[in-house]
Amino acid sequence: MRIAIINMYATMGSTGTIAYGLFRFLKENGHEVILCYGRQNRIKDLADAYHDQSKAEEKLHGVLSALTGLQGYFSDCGTTKMLKRFDRFRPEAAILINIHSGFLHEERLWKYFVRHNTRVVYVMADEYAMLGNCCYSYDCKQYLTGCEKCPDIRRYPKSLFFDVAAKVVGMKKRYYDLMGDRLSFVAPAINIEKAKVSYLLRGRDLTECNWGIDLEKYHPRDAREVCAVREKYGIPQDRKVVLAVGAFSDPRKGLKAHFLECARRTRRRDLLFVNVGYDGDEELPENFLPIGYVKAQDELCALFTLAELTVMPSRGETLPLTALMSLACGTPLCCFDADGLHFLGEGRHNRLVVSEDTEALLAAVEQAGKDAETEQICIDYVRHNYLDSEFYRTVLRLASEDKG
Repeated sequence: MRIAIINMYATMGSTGTIAYGLFRFLKENGHEVILCYGRQNRIKDLADAYHDQSKAEEKLHGVLSALTGLQGYFSDCGTTKMLKRFDRFRPEAAILINIHSGFLHEERLWKYFVRHNTRVVYVMADEYAMLGNCCYSYDCKQYLTGCEKCPDIRRYPKSLFFDVAAKVVGMKKRYYDLMGDRLSFVAPAINIEKAKVSYLLRGRDLTECNWGIDLEKYHPRDAREVCAVREKYGIPQDRKVVLAVGAFSDPRKGLKAHFLECARRTRRRDLLFVNVGYDGDEELPENFLPIGYVKAQDELCALFTLAELTVMPSRGETLPLTALMSLACGTPLCCFDADGLHFLGEGRHNRLVVSEDTEALLAAVEQAGKDAETEQICIDYVRHNYLDSEFYRTVLRLASEDKG
């Protein structure tokens, strides 16, 4: 088959990891595949992966989105390049992952799929497919009735003046209906449960399936690699690491509101709070170590291996690959009991605390510590529940199905 994958990133972050994993799996199984992405910097040595949006267009899309509220109605130049590539490649199926974040004109993309009878599998990495402009509904129930009135237009993607959520829902419904049985949605249980009762997706082709992790790539690292990251980032031997991986400035991730507060309030002097992905400008306590984005996955695995605990104080997640990476490296989690995080289960591999409760989070963090038995429990949990190959096979089956 000829298959096109479309995602915001080619390799970065959770969605980029899913996109690149699918890209490799499909190629290895004999399919012709292209990967189209818009926000990551151009990757020159990745064959059959294409970056179509310029930095200038990305910035313009952001400005126009804030002024109009319409985040998926711009990037005409980049979208034109993508569709011309489709004309040459002639995809029989397309796999969509993250198509928001201001890198394409969504309506033009759907028009193309309808006109060319393209089979589409929509991987719901968040809830955008069933919402107006938002990516997560949190406590809002507007997704049940079509986002007729958005309660928070300043939330991502921010609109300065207008509530256009209902307009976007109308556009999505029109094209979902036109696609008919050539459109399938696949996601973990948390999103499928909401999708079944949502205005946009109830009654459509919904498949529950967890994406997963490659245990050959993500696994505990040896003492030499762990010592190397200790030395690189100046982590003293007598400090126990509590790790959080995510953008510090993203309110959804909760790192500023909760993770930093735990560092400020803890009484344990042996703990070092490490944030990989720090992008803030806060005055930080001495027990808080900021590290920028870590591209090298071996190094990231060494940091996970080094940590006693990985903390995820997020307001909303679907199935974060960061959590699976930590477990695959033998390090347990401590998460807020929010959205998809509680679907990871609770036990020695994962401690759930009441969402938005910093004191409860701190109490759990101060019990940080792991042993060989805990490490094995974490690895086994991933092996038995979250292997990436099973997810890839499910997506391929959906892309190959002929329901006509």
